[in-house]
Amino acid sequence: MTAAADPAPERTPMLSVRSLHVRYGAAQALRGIDLDVYAGEVVTVIGGNGAGKSTTLKTVSGVSEMLKHVDGSITFLGKDIVRKPAYRIARMGMAHVPEGRRVFPDSSAEENLMLGAYRRKDSDIASDLEAVYARFPILAERRRQPAGLMSGGEQQMLAIGRGLMAKPTFLLLDEPSLGLAPLVVEQVFAAIRQLKAEGLTILLVEQLATKALAVADRAYILETGSVVMSGSATDLAHDPKVRAAYLGA
Repeated sequence: MTAAADPAPERTPMLSVRSLHVRYGAAQALRGIDLDVYAGEVVTVIGGNGAGKSTTLKTVSGVSEMLKHVDGSITFLGKDIVRKPAYRIARMGMAHVPEGRRVFPDSSAEENLMLGAYRRKDSDIASDLEAVYARFPILAERRRQPAGLMSGGEQQMLAIGRGLMAKPTFLLLDEPSLGLAPLVVEQVFAAIRQLKAEGLTILLVEQLATKALAVADRAYILETGSVVMSGSATDLAHDPKVRAAYLGA
């Protein structure tokens, strides 16, 4: 497979990843990947299980994991973040919605949402909470309910809402459709499309490649920790090799 060209070189990416290698002990998870995300676009990373998709997001957001070794460059808003802890990266405007939701089960839905705003000092928290409830009305109905008693789809909406409560300029979404019923998947992707229309920059890892390519501007395809193809999401969605390998065509 060959790599397609990225956007015009005179643009400055919001996120730039260069020659990124990641190891967990002796296991090589990422093998020198390059990746750019520009302001206002949705970029998706697709690939099979074990390709390195979630590792890419975790490394970008600074999530600390045992036995992880990182080499390469990660630049966010013009600053090197490869050695920064996750909380400092979050303060720069990046929010990570992890695979598996990771809600706090004994806390209420509203308490989970408010945890997303823990670092904020501005006066817009209450209005932003209402905006999350408007985006996901079921969360307003469940606001006093323990998150652990919510359905998988409700927890996914809660996880996204919690990320939005951080008021990010850059959102990482890791497998938002995982384990959800088809109707809920449609609701989640409708929310992603709305966030895109509002101008939020998104880096999306998603197992449902067809839906990911449909919502994204550009895409990267990973295989065994390497980028094997990149370019316009529309072009990749119509590429015969991509269709055969990832889209079931």
